Amino acid sequence: MSIVYDNLLQEIFLRLPDKRSLIQCSIVCKHWFSLLSDPQFIRAFHERSPDHPYTIFFGITIGKEFIYELFSENSKILHGGNHRKGNYLDFMPWSTSHVNIRASFEDLLLVSHSWADDYCICNPLTREWVALPRAPKSNYGKCGLMCERKGVGGGDKGLRRSNNINDQYRFKVLLITDCYNKGNDSVFDGAVFCSETGKWSPSVFSFAFRETLLAWTNLICPSDFVTSNGIFYSLLKERMSDRIEGIVAFDPSMDRNTSSEFADPKRCLFIRCSIDFGYRWQEKICFGAVQGRLRLSQVHSVKGDLELNVLELNYGNENGGEWVSVHWVKLQRENANDDHMLVAAFHPNNDNVIFMLRHRRDIYKYKMREKSYEIVGQLPTPYRYMRTGTWTLVHP
Repeated sequence: MSIVYDNLLQEIFLRLPDKRSLIQCSIVCKHWFSLLSDPQFIRAFHERSPDHPYTIFFGITIGKEFIYELFSENSKILHGGNHRKGNYLDFMPWSTSHVNIRASFEDLLLVSHSWADDYCICNPLTREWVALPRAPKSNYGKCGLMCERKGVGGGDKGLRRSNNINDQYRFKVLLITDCYNKGNDSVFDGAVFCSETGKWSPSVFSFAFRETLLAWTNLICPSDFVTSNGIFYSLLKERMSDRIEGIVAFDPSMDRNTSSEFADPKRCLFIRCSIDFGYRWQEKICFGAVQGRLRLSQVHSVKGDLELNVLELNYGNENGGEWVSVHWVKLQRENANDDHMLVAAFHPNNDNVIFMLRHRRDIYKYKMREKSYEIVGQLPTPYRYMRTGTWTLVHP
């Protein structure tokens, strides 16, 4: 045990199955008791609980129209039944019809005003929001959100009790404004907003792609970003087709050079996918984070059968990581034409649960290891030929 440092011990303790196990470990020795009594550890343990309150927003990807919210049982208790269906964001400074959800992180949402350059970060449970300065002009406009709670590591506890978003969090917003080829590189122009500076800073990300992709390939991010371990991730597709080439990872913590000629190559990594994506991939792919780990799923047809594959990114190698399959199963069709099944969202805390859409409308909670499912919701209208986007909140 002498080579097991405290941070590794806490990571092990976080994976204990219940509070009873924590209590048993806390009486092993004074050192373990001290680690398990840390308020930050206790909060982290609660947030990893499968029963922790969460809310999932469903919206149409084209235009980010918000159309439905799914509450866990504990989340319903928090809200007290006072929310109004479809008007969950009516406290924002814009009309609800002009609020587009762009990203989520813990209990916060990044929202924009239609396709304008106005962005806000809001907490739907406390109904508080903070407006960001006007963002740089963009015809592309893919973005993501990451946050760090203030007071971590024994900081000011008074900040932790505050209801003000600026007092509770340090946060960064990544906005990619353009993407193009330059020599051997795929280049992404953007800006990073940092709450500590209060302003947008120009930033350029690039990676060399000619060795792995065709020289003429022009790559774009087809959707907003998912955040995991302080890194922004997005799918990458070829601009003129529906072919997914892989995943791109942006690290905003590295040096902020504004010239791609001198940018640190570690700031932007290309990670090839281990599965192929074919026609109409948007209807069949889910991309998100579970307990801070990146996951990717696909439902596809193989010789008339529907197959579900769920993969997780195993971090650590020089190429940013590799994909490992955590679940594979054939899905039962009700009839020969029943192919409208897809993974809509991952459970934020339970790595055994995914949420699936079936019959273009029904929302199922699917337990992968047990291969059991139950219907938990229904979209107000069936989705058609567009991907239904989802954003998950976890309430502390």
